[in-house]
This record gives sequence, C-alpha cells and structure tokens, in this order.
Amino acid sequence: MYSPVTGHYNYYTGRELRASKLQTVVTYTDRIKLLKLETVDNPAEYLHEFLRDSFFRLYKISNTGDFKHNFAFQKIVSHSSSFDRFSSFILDHLIPLFNDRDIRFLGLGMKRALFHIYKTGICPGDVLKRYIDLMSHHENPGLKKLGRSLKEHNRKGPLVFISAEAEPFSKIGGLANVVYELPRKLAELGEEVCVITPLYKNGDEESCEKMKKAVKKYGIRYTGTNVKFKILDREYEVGLHQGVVNGINYYLLDHDEFFDGLYWGYTSEEKLKRRIAFARSCAEVITSVGLNPLFTFTNDAFTGIFNAVVRGDQVYRSSPVFRRTSFLHIIHNNGWKYFDTYNRYVNDLDLFSLFNLPSWQAENFCDPSDAGRINCMAAGARFSDRVITVSPSYARQIETGCDGLEHEMNDVIGINNAIGRDFTRRIKQRFKKSGFVEACYSGLLDRVRKDSKLLEKIEARYPEILQGARSCESIKNKVKRETLTRARNKMLLQVRHGFTVDPDKIIFTMIHRIVEQKGFQLLLKASEGIFKNLDFQGIIGGPIPTRDQKCEEIAHGLTLLGNYYTDCVHVNIGFLDVSIPLLCSDVFLMPSLYEPGGIAQIEAFACGCLVVARATGGLIDTVRPISIKGEAVEGNGFLFEDFTPGSFYDAMLRCSSFFKQADEKMLFKARARARKAVFYWDRPAGKYITEIYNIKEIIS
Repeated sequence: MYSPVTGHYNYYTGRELRASKLQTVVTYTDRIKLLKLETVDNPAEYLHEFLRDSFFRLYKISNTGDFKHNFAFQKIVSHSSSFDRFSSFILDHLIPLFNDRDIRFLGLGMKRALFHIYKTGICPGDVLKRYIDLMSHHENPGLKKLGRSLKEHNRKGPLVFISAEAEPFSKIGGLANVVYELPRKLAELGEEVCVITPLYKNGDEESCEKMKKAVKKYGIRYTGTNVKFKILDREYEVGLHQGVVNGINYYLLDHDEFFDGLYWGYTSEEKLKRRIAFARSCAEVITSVGLNPLFTFTNDAFTGIFNAVVRGDQVYRSSPVFRRTSFLHIIHNNGWKYFDTYNRYVNDLDLFSLFNLPSWQAENFCDPSDAGRINCMAAGARFSDRVITVSPSYARQIETGCDGLEHEMNDVIGINNAIGRDFTRRIKQRFKKSGFVEACYSGLLDRVRKDSKLLEKIEARYPEILQGARSCESIKNKVKRETLTRARNKMLLQVRHGFTVDPDKIIFTMIHRIVEQKGFQLLLKASEGIFKNLDFQGIIGGPIPTRDQKCEEIAHGLTLLGNYYTDCVHVNIGFLDVSIPLLCSDVFLMPSLYEPGGIAQIEAFACGCLVVARATGGLIDTVRPISIKGEAVEGNGFLFEDFTPGSFYDAMLRCSSFFKQADEKMLFKARARARKAVFYWDRPAGKYITEIYNIKEIIS
C-alpha cells in the first residue's frame, strides 16, 4: 500500500488487509488521502518488509479474533513445532528487523504472539514456557536477551486483596466471606496471595469478640513498623500487624481514629478521611514491605479510591513497586446507597483537598451524574484496569443501568460467588460446639409431655427423637436420618424461641444486613398474610449500619413485628451466627431489591434450605424454581419478579403449598437438589486466574 503524500509503502497480505485498521496522516488542507494498492509479484523478496510491518501491527491488535489474519503471527505459529525451528526463525527473520531503539517492540510482540498461541490451543503453555527458558540461556546474546524479556513478562507476582472487612477478623456482609474464601482457594491453586484489612478495636460485643479471638488464634503480632502518610498538612502513623491465616499473609492496620470501627464515621469529612487513610496506608504497606503486586483487588466503594490515589499520586505512580501492577475493582454491593458519595464542598472545605492531589484531578473522583459530589465507587472503577462483579447476570445488568455509573462499566467480568468445600463441615462443627441440642432437648421433652397431640404426632412419625437428644443421628437409613434430624432441630429451635412446637410448621430464616436492599420492608408489609394466613414461623435479624436512619426504622419495625407475633417470630438485631438457624429452618428468604451475587443463598443450599428470592442479579444465576415431575424434584427455590409485597407474598404462598403437599421423601429430594446447586470456590477461583492472566496476556 503506497502513500503518494509520504512516499512510503506499508506491506499487507490480502487476508491481513481485510482485518486491519488503517492509520495514516492526512494533511489539514487536503482532508483526504488517497492510498494506492499495488500487488507484489515476488513476495519472497519482500519477506522482511511484510514481517516487520505485520509485527508492528501484531502488538496493537485489539480484537483477539484478528490474530489469525496477522501475517507475522501465522509465520511464528508455523515455526512453533520445535524449539530449533522456533529459535532459528527468530534469529534469522525477527531479530534482524529491529534496531536497538525498537527492540522493545520485539519483546512486546513476541509476548502477545506466544500468549495467543497458547490461548488458541496451538501449543501447550508448558512447551512455550520451556522455549522461553531455553531462549533465556541461549548462547546468542540477542536470543538470550529476548528470552529474559519474555520470562519477565510472564513472571507471576503477588495478588493483593484490599478490603474493609475480611473473615476471620471482621464481618458485616458477604464481602468478608469472599475476601477469606477466594484468596484461600487461589493460594491452594499455587498463587501468592495476601490480604490488607483494618484491625478494628471497637464495635458491638460480638464484633469485638470476633476480632480478639481471631487475632489470638492466628498469632497476629505488631511488626514494629509504622507506615506514614499525610492528609492535608498533618502526618499520621498507622501500626502494621501481621499474621498467617491458612497460608495467606494478612496485614492488619491499627489506628485509633481511622480504624476504630467497621464503616464508622458520622460526617462526610470523617468518613472520607477514613477511606483516604486506608487507601494511603495500603499503598505505604505495599511499598514498605515490597510486595510488588501483579494485581491488586479493591472491593466496593470503601477501598475503591486506593486505585485513584495510587494512580493519581506521582510518588506511587512512578514507584517500581507498582510497575507491573494491574488494578482490579470488584463490585459486591452496588447502587447509589453503596457508592460512598459526598458533597465536595462542606462548610467552606473542599473535601477533595483531603486527598493531597492536584486540583485538576478532582473531576476523576466525581460522580458522573453530579460534578459537585465525590463518588468513591466511580473513582475505583475509573482508575481500575478492569471491573469484576460477583455474577454474570449482574455484570450484564450494570453495563446498561447502574444508577449513573453504567458509563464507567465497560466489558465487566462476571464471576459467581461460592463457598469453601469445608463450609458444611465448619458450620456443623459450630452447631455442635454451641451445645444447642443438649441445651434445648429437655425443654422439648417438657413441651411434648404437656401436649398430647404433639406427643401422638411424634410417636407416630419420629419416635426415635424421644429416645435421646442425638439418637436420630445414628439411624443408618440416610433419608430417615436426615428427616428426623431436621425435624428434631426444627422443634428445638421452636422451643428455644417460644414458638408453637410442631414439626409441620414451616420455619424461614432471614438474616442479612438490615438495609433497604435486602427487602425487609416487603416482609413487614406482607407480614399479616405470611404469619396469619400461611402460618409461617420466622427467625429474623442482622446488623444495622451505623447512623443510618432508614435502616434503624426498618429494624424498629422488625422489633415491633417480633413483639406482636411472639409465638412465631423471633427478631435479633446485631451480628448473628447463622449455623443454628440454617441447620434448623426449612426456607431462607432473599427478597432483595438487587443482589449483585449473593453468598447467603449458597450457604442456605449447603445446609439443605430452599430459598425464596427475587429474580435479580446473582439470584437469577443460582436459584431455580421448584417443580415436581412424577417422583423427581427439580429446582431449589421460589422466585418472584416485582419488588412488591404482593409478588413476595405470592412466592411465599407457592413455598407454603409445596411444603404442605410434599411428603417427607419429596422434601428430602428437594433438599438434596439444593445441596447439589452449591457453587464451590474451585471453579470461580479458576475463572479468576484465567481472567486476570488474560488481562495481562500471561501464560498461566
């Protein structure tokens, strides 16, 4: 292809020309440029010209499907069957094409070519890694240098998770589970992983006890190191504590003002300072410890500004510690309530000044719909290399509608949440350790002795339960053993909370953060029909976000509900262990306004609970409607679409009808289907590895 303006030729095969973007200079006065196509009668004489031009196009290909049309790529593929052919082709045809100034393009192009040879299955990754290793030790200096460059390009590095909450130290929602289970599984798959999270000193009694126990159990110790940073003109020091949890390095940050409690803070200035302090503390920890992360994973709005601070601050941006880092932002909770947005100007203070960044950068921190507000979630997405969310359905959803952030959500990766394979074992251990069975069994016997109809029902269907607290657990028949154990657990739960004791009553559990998103308001509005007409019993509760009036109003309504229906509703506001409710209940409720992924429904499935859920986000990917076909049961729950009390009540009615019509054998099959629907972290963790190394085009 000849340009009469520049007098320069570019060389294409016909196949490559059809798939290539043409980039050329057009004079301002002419506005157009005519390019002349000329055929080459003797292409062998121009092999180097074709190779060189094609190779420069190779490292710029954006549509991966175009690699198969690229001439240089095809020539490399045709010489990849053995190392001798591969190395000879590079020495004879590629290295001579590049002078010292352009030699880096050879490394970049070869990195891309080898990755896509591996990705398309042309040659196994192990074989290509062996080629690279042999090149790095070759006697030819040029080939050796290229081999070492490719080795560096494909070198793995630490994966650093940054989170406001993380099991086993702190928790208010499912995020804490993910930041425990996912790194653990990634480490098992051979990745180097660490987690950075605050060391909270205050909170409700259960939260404080949780932190103290975990710190003691895992030997978390002060390292003797303090990291320093500035907010405005004041310098702060944060203590660095460290320990190992299941083979993963945990770094806990200690500061009495900034990390006094999980999601604490009253004013906009206080809240934003806490987030900035955490972001800068994490950057300083990564720098001072020398973690050299290959990937960082920020989680939700609280940590999102880490990406913005590191990429906005020249000190971090130019640091060799972050030279190879790709910044990934995971959205677990979305919607405007979770964006962490603050009015930029408060009482004559520009809150952006707290970042200690140039004022011209402020627009990158602002809400896309309101330039007068700082939006932490938007900053996290804008400054990330890629956004990940916790289900494929939600990934598609937020690309088209995300309360104003949809323009920041391009090519979002959706990977389902999951639970650890040892979840069921651990929850059963907690259940047993609680002493729940022994504590409530005598109370059950008292209730049975005082109720002749109940005694008659148990003697007819579950006589083994009356023979001892754990007698049903030794029954050999699996169906009978599980049926009796479930009935026993349910009646013990009824005794514990003063409910009417009846194994045929349907008990649901609804334990979440008490926020509008989780749909507690639907339960309140439909409560008369659910408890009077359908005769459900319910275990309800969860923690409330600090100083959130709307959430406190919902919690107050739930408390009044418990006071009104004393014989069928128990409400507990605060952190709750779900082991007893999940192993005793029939159903778990998730009538969410939206649910990016959800872990609670998967935990419920693992414990044999069916799920009533709204068809949104990750719930669509995991909850399947129950149906009976002959003697077979399909599905694991009951879905509804409209976020209205009537639609929710209809789902509860369908749930009630199923339990009342199904016999014990059918219920056993339904619970078995629920357990089979469980997602374990093996598959999602493998997907994370595939996706993140695809981003950097590293042969994994």
